[in-house]
Amino acid sequence: MTKDLILQQLHSVLFEILYEFDRICRKHSIQYFLDSGTALGAVRHGGFIPWDDDIDVGMLRSEYEKFLSVVQTELSDKFVLLSSDSDSSYFKYHVKLVRKNTLFPEGGTDNSQHHGIYIDIFPFDKVPEDEIKRKKVVRKVLILRNCIRLKRTNNNKGKLTLKILYIFLKLVPLRLLEKYQNKVFIKYNDTTSKFVTCYFYKMLVGRDLYFPISVMNPSVEILFEGHSFMIMNGYNDYLKIMYDNYLQLPPKDKRTFHFEGNIVFDTTYKKV
Repeated sequence: MTKDLILQQLHSVLFEILYEFDRICRKHSIQYFLDSGTALGAVRHGGFIPWDDDIDVGMLRSEYEKFLSVVQTELSDKFVLLSSDSDSSYFKYHVKLVRKNTLFPEGGTDNSQHHGIYIDIFPFDKVPEDEIKRKKVVRKVLILRNCIRLKRTNNNKGKLTLKILYIFLKLVPLRLLEKYQNKVFIKYNDTTSKFVTCYFYKMLVGRDLYFPISVMNPSVEILFEGHSFMIMNGYNDYLKIMYDNYLQLPPKDKRTFHFEGNIVFDTTYKKV
């Protein structure tokens, strides 16, 4: 199968997962927004960026918690929600909605039992309006994330500093670290701050990205592959912050896939 056909089939499965996510959110009046490259694709291409191979959605923390409270009883048996609560080997702080009986190999240190095709669901939290305070909070989150990753994977090989840190981390219960991390995430959500962030952005692109909450909420409708989904109301401002001149297509050599290895769309199929 050619890469184009693989990507076409992958888009079909990703759309199926997004549709299920949207169904649950609408049933329970939960607001979300297409995020990152998915938001860019909706605005610039009316759907998937032709060479993109994932889907991201975001929610304010209050909506995220509401979603988590209902998803397990609403989810079709075709899907599974992957979180650190459901899988001790999964250390990422956000959740994924996974299509069962599929395989989507990725690089990295995630040893989760579910390696199927998925969409990422990210919480957005308020951050201090003061820039210095914001940077301190993000730095603290990154340190905690690295400690939790080290604690979960037991991968203390290499640098001496990691080996020393691991010795100290052995004395700290994992749940205590995660509980403290969550307190850092939500610390400013009850304040009057007018800015929100997704902490994952810092880990992904290496820079701090903050958005006026008025840009992110409430959500509005947008067509994505012919179906109406939700996007932040100020998507033009959001995409300018994320990508600057977002309507300009990247050079052809930058239009690449993310996936590694062979994607399996039905792991129950057995060759005769």
